[in-house]
Amino acid sequence: MGMKPPADEGLLPEGPGRFGFGELAEYSGLGTKELTARVWEQVWAGTLVNDGFAALRKGIETGFKPVASPSSQSGGWSRGGRPGRRGGGRGRFSRWKATRPFAGTWARVEPVLPPADLLDAEELNKDRARLLLDRYGVLFRELLLRELPPLQWRCLFRALRIMELSGEVVTGQFFAEIPGLQFASHAAVRQLQRGLPVDRIFWMSAVDPASPSGLGLVADAPRRIPSNHLVFHGTELVCTSERRGRRLAFHVAPDHPDLPRYLGFLKALLTRQVRPIRSVTVEQINDEPATTSPYRGALEAVFRVSGDRGGLLLGQRF
Repeated sequence: MGMKPPADEGLLPEGPGRFGFGELAEYSGLGTKELTARVWEQVWAGTLVNDGFAALRKGIETGFKPVASPSSQSGGWSRGGRPGRRGGGRGRFSRWKATRPFAGTWARVEPVLPPADLLDAEELNKDRARLLLDRYGVLFRELLLRELPPLQWRCLFRALRIMELSGEVVTGQFFAEIPGLQFASHAAVRQLQRGLPVDRIFWMSAVDPASPSGLGLVADAPRRIPSNHLVFHGTELVCTSERRGRRLAFHVAPDHPDLPRYLGFLKALLTRQVRPIRSVTVEQINDEPATTSPYRGALEAVFRVSGDRGGLLLGQRF
């Protein structure tokens, strides 16, 4: 019985190497629209990988759907790939290019063979546990609920117990409000002994792997959806945001000296390089109308603010 050909057969030259999208088009002989579909098909199948995130970001922005070639649209294109003079050729070329994964280089992902026996399977689970320990430092059941099935507690518990017996990890109750057994790496234990950075201010999306949203561990955490955010000052949750700032909740007084710094996540929405939004509308603050909220002054110290009956419109200061 012969070996099964790779799923990306015909897209990449044989052997190792990284190739730009143009090189894939030249080698495969496919049009860029069909090639784009094939590339993303192989990415989702786990057989093709890019060396950066720019191509993925562009794919998300365009829904992974390539638009028609500029040459097939009205307006025409001159020789050498330059846009024609009729109606918006340059804009059509930009839209066409944005839907092709030109960024970065592409490489084949060699298939991972299934474990040959139970010992190999256990070693694979140990590697998965090490990956999670590098990410989180401390592991417990609730933290792994949102992970893929092979990375969940029921699949890794045995491996973690074996790693404990070998001295690779430590068990204990590192966080008092979390029920059940907890496993920690030695690096995490040393960090906990030194103490957490209580003065550090940071924010995260509610769907971030490190977010407590949806785990039942933090009472005031918003729903685990992309439009919600959490702001921490050290270990304290100081601000939550729902619907990209439409509903804000502060757990500090309106005159708190660090309040303007807690608003950094809203500033990031306005100034980020990828798909920034033009303005943020704040409708409610601590369940009260934003226009009459005592927190309005803190917003005005950071943003260009205009108000109407619908709420406060926050814009970037220039």
